[in-house]
This record gives sequence, structure tokens and C-alpha cells, in this order.
Amino acid sequence: MLLPFWQNRFYNILHFIKPALLICLISLLSEVHCQTLKLKPNETVLGVFESLDNLLLMHKSRFAKITSLLKEKTKDLTQDQSIKEVIIDPYFMRSILLYSDQRYLDLIEHDECQFYSLLDSNLLKAAGGPITKVIVAFMNADSNEQVAIVSKQDFLKFIYTRKCFKNREISLLFNLKNIKETIEAIDFVIPEDTLSCKKIFNRWRNNPYLTGLCKIPETIRFGKTALKKILKLESTRSKLYRYLDLQVRNKTEMEKLIPPSVKAYLGNLCNNIDNEKKFCEKYLIDDIWKKVIDSNYPKYLMKFKCRDLLKKNHSKKLTQKDLRRCRSIFMNKPNICKTIGAKDRLALFPRPDCNEISEALINAQLVTDYHDCPGSIDNEGITNSHRVIMHLKPRATDNTPKGCATEVNFTFATLNINFKNNKAWPLKICYYHQANDETLCFPYIPGHNPKSKLSETWVVANIVKKLKAAPDSLKCHFMRDSEYNPQRLNHKHGCFITFNKFDCTNIHCPKKIYYNQLQIKALKYSGIPTSTYFHHTIKAQRNSTANIMSKTYNFSNKIVRNLPAILRFLDQDKKHVIHGMGCAEDIYPQYFKKTLINDCTSLPFIIDGHMKKDGNTYLITRTALDDIHSPRFIDWHLIFAAVSAHTVIQPLKTWTLYGIKK
Repeated sequence: MLLPFWQNRFYNILHFIKPALLICLISLLSEVHCQTLKLKPNETVLGVFESLDNLLLMHKSRFAKITSLLKEKTKDLTQDQSIKEVIIDPYFMRSILLYSDQRYLDLIEHDECQFYSLLDSNLLKAAGGPITKVIVAFMNADSNEQVAIVSKQDFLKFIYTRKCFKNREISLLFNLKNIKETIEAIDFVIPEDTLSCKKIFNRWRNNPYLTGLCKIPETIRFGKTALKKILKLESTRSKLYRYLDLQVRNKTEMEKLIPPSVKAYLGNLCNNIDNEKKFCEKYLIDDIWKKVIDSNYPKYLMKFKCRDLLKKNHSKKLTQKDLRRCRSIFMNKPNICKTIGAKDRLALFPRPDCNEISEALINAQLVTDYHDCPGSIDNEGITNSHRVIMHLKPRATDNTPKGCATEVNFTFATLNINFKNNKAWPLKICYYHQANDETLCFPYIPGHNPKSKLSETWVVANIVKKLKAAPDSLKCHFMRDSEYNPQRLNHKHGCFITFNKFDCTNIHCPKKIYYNQLQIKALKYSGIPTSTYFHHTIKAQRNSTANIMSKTYNFSNKIVRNLPAILRFLDQDKKHVIHGMGCAEDIYPQYFKKTLINDCTSLPFIIDGHMKKDGNTYLITRTALDDIHSPRFIDWHLIFAAVSAHTVIQPLKTWTLYGIKK
């Protein structure tokens, strides 16, 4: 009989299908289809060497005609008890073979149930796109062959009552109600080497949950495509709109339920389920993330980005599982490094992608066991000097977005105050002392730093104690205007320093000071830091930031003028770094445009490594505008042009590129 023949024939040969055999099978199916549907198409059967494009066009046209003819033959399989056996019509099967991704067809092999599972998970397609209706062939009560259209769900319900019973259970595990719990119970193992990757890949290929798992990235992809189509629709009342809207809602819900690391893992798995090599490449390349996890490189190279990605509190330690999750996302979604953490830590945007950062960090030498925020600092030289000092003498810092700017200012202020360079750090809080008839001023560092008595909160508290006879235990609290509410019990008493975040930079930030709900207007802020990173005049040489750092931390500034000198200096010692000053318009021409011939925005930077790519030598560079954990590859010619242009605008014509040598 015809139907059992097709059922057996299909499942016996499907796993052998290759391009040439597929054409032969399609030709065979065309002839049978003409018998089954009683059509007399004008088209001739295509030969093996006909254009595949023409084949697809002809098939799509014929598919539309067949679907139109069968609209009146819609069938409800659950209501007709006389139907004992139903199979997918051969022509419809031909359509599935033509339009479905080969990587999913390869999964079918000898397993009929795997085919139904793929259909159930929306991983198969026909000429009309995603399959919602199925053309089936069956025997009626008179043993006559018939063809009809049924809904996919009715067809699968009919099949699952007779065979492939586990498919129904698996399908339920992956519906939106249960999928979160299902995912949490699955261990998404990251391969450590080639052998383990091969075993993991083969286990996934034979995993009964595979089709349900691959439904996740497909649902998200369908939803993204549907969203683009919805925006082009003129009416929201059409049947097409309702269908597309459902796809978008499913995608939105799926993204809420599935963790980013799992989405990244499944994206790689399902896109490469037919290619073990490509699947493993993601995990076996020489990346910094794996080196950190294996304890071959310091954890700080990864932990700050990982915390931002997972939105973990800075007081909590990252586990090995956390790091592996982050690595999976970094490897599968490299563009995520361009944006993570950017909201709270303003820096040059977009940042490099994860792959470029990984390559740079493997070859970098700068110690970065902290996280600063260059966009919150008014002077780029302050940021750069903080980074140099933290490389030479690391210390524990407050790495939260609120505390990072205070830490940078603390480093710079302490450097200059200890060197008695008051001009570089003139920030003071003053008040008029009536008893002595004089104005008293005290140096301060903006923000709150519990480790320093120069902290703004300490200085203000000491002044309030003198003005208002406040208790010795008084502490002042730093907060935004919008957070301060005197109606709250814990705000009724005590000292509060408030500011408007929309009228603030790190140095210039008008404050209001309250003590026991009364505003104190007697305190006045004064001073703006002025400093020169490298000296431009003989007079400024002693108090330049580079000279003060050199004297304080006992290192020499060794001038480097060319690429061989730079490479030689960096390779001499893993602790060697180079700091310099150049024109931002030459370092980053894509961000800063010249409007005049000698336009030059001074920008300090640090070079702490090099790498050869595509025959060119690139320097691993972090300017004072860049995120400290997002180094960039800058061509030597751009660095040379930037320093040369900066030399031109200086009175002394000083070459501003120096190696820091102990």
C-alpha cells in the first residue's frame, strides 16, 4: 500500500540525504505527489542539474496552489474515530526537506520520534515558512486515500496518542510555564579541552531534550523577525498582526525566563549542532577568560566585567561557576563587552568587544585590581596618574560606582599634598570664625572616604562640630537632593551633604549642608585643581605630575621615540609600562575630528603591551578616557602622529612618551 510505503521509505533514507540525493528524492516525490493529489501541473519534473533556485521557486508556487486547493479539506483528526493511521503527505514532506535547516534534518537519522519532536519545537519549515498547518494523507472509512490540511497541534496530538509517548512529556517541560525550572535542572557544561568537548557535543546530539532546548534560540529569533514585520504593518486588526504579535510576546517572555549565559550557550550549540569543530572553537581558543578561571592569570582581569554582567553586589565574591557563566557569554556574545557597565562607569563608548579585550589582556602588563570611572573625573591627567600609581603601588579601593571617583581624587590629592604642591590641589572648605575674626580653610577631597581625614564628609563634620557644638561622634552623610527627606525619622537628626546630580561634575558640585534639618550656609567651597601632567615650561617642571610621581615612587622616566624602543622596553620586564600624552584627534580620529590644522585635545594614555596582528604591530593602549578593563589595540603610527602633533603645540617642543623604569 502507498501510505506504509512512504512512511517506511522516508525514515529509511532521510539520514543519507546529501545535495545530489536530495534532488533525486525530490524528483521522485514530485511524481508521487501528482498521483496523491490528483493534480496535473504544467511544470515538468526537474532534473538533477537544474538550478536549485528555479526548483525552489517552482516548488513554492506549486505549494501555494496545493494549499489553496486543500483549504476546503480542513480536517479535525480528533473527531473522526474511523481514521487509524495518518502520515505527512509526501509533497509536504518534500517541502520540509527543501526549506528546513540541514543541521536539524541531520538529527533525524533513523529516529521517527525525533522528526516529530523537531516539528513540535518549530525547528522545521515548509515553503510557507514556520509550520502551523500540516498536509496529511490518510485512509477514510472506505479505504480510499485522502489528503487534508490539519493544524500542527491536532496532528501531533493524534501521533502522540499512538507512538512517541515521551515526546509529549518533553514538550510539556519546555512550555513557557515549566521552562525555567527545566533549564535550572540542566547542567550546561563548558568544555575544557578537545577530548571533553567531543564528549559533550556527542552527548548533546543524543540528548532527548535537544530539540526543546533549540526551540529557545529559535523562538527568540522568530520574535525578533516578527517585531520587524509588525513595524511595517498598517493595521493592528489583521490575522497576520495577531500571529506576529504572539511571536513577539513569546520572545519577550522567553528572554525573561532564560539566563543570558544559557542563551549564549544554546546559540552556539544549536547553530553548530551539525559541526563539532565549530561548536568547540568557541571554547578552545586561547582566551583570557579561561586562563583566569584556570588561575594562570589574575582574577581581577575578569572579575569586574563579570560582576557588571551578572549585576552582582561588589561585596560578594564571584564563584568559579559565576566565572564560567561569564566566559560562556563573553565567548558567545562578544559584543556584550561594548556596553556592560557603561551606565554606571562612563567612559569612551562603545568599548571594544570581548574578543579584542581578551587578546589585549593576554599581552597586557598594567596592574588593574580596581575599577575607576574616567567619565566622572574632570581632569584626564588625574585619572592617568591614579592608574600609574595603582600599578606601582596597588592598594585596596572602593570599587563601587559611587566610590570610584573619590578613590581617584584621593590618590591625586595625597600625591600633591605630601609633595607640598598646594597649587595642584587647592580644594578647600572655608568658614568665618567670629571669635577670632578670621576665615579658616581646610583642604578636602570630594566625596566620602572612610580611610582619609581629608574626605569631604570628615572635613564638613569637623566644621559643623565647631559651629554648632555638635557631638564628637558626628558623621556627615553624602546623598542626592532627591534622596534627602527631613520627614524621615533617620533624616531628622544628624549631618547631611546633598547635591543635585544634574548640576555636578566630580570637582565642581554645589552642595547643601544640613544639620538637624537646618541648612548651614556659612560653609564655602573654593578652588579648582590645576596640574600639568608633563611639563611644558622649565618653571613647571618641578611640579608636573610625572615629576612628582617619579620623585615619590622612585622611578625614572625613560624617553622612548620609536617602535623598536617601545617593544624592547616593554619586553625587558613584565612590570614595565609607558605613559604618554598625545592629541586625541590623532589617537582616535573616529571620535575626535580636527576642524583646524593644529587642533589638539591633550589626552594622556598608558601603553602596557603589544601584539602583532595581520602583519602589523599594535600597542595595547588605555587612554584616560577609556574603561580601565577595556584596553584597545592602537596602531603605532597613530600613537606617533598623536605625540608628534602634541609636541608641536608645546613651548619646549618636548617629546611626551616615557617608559616608567624602577
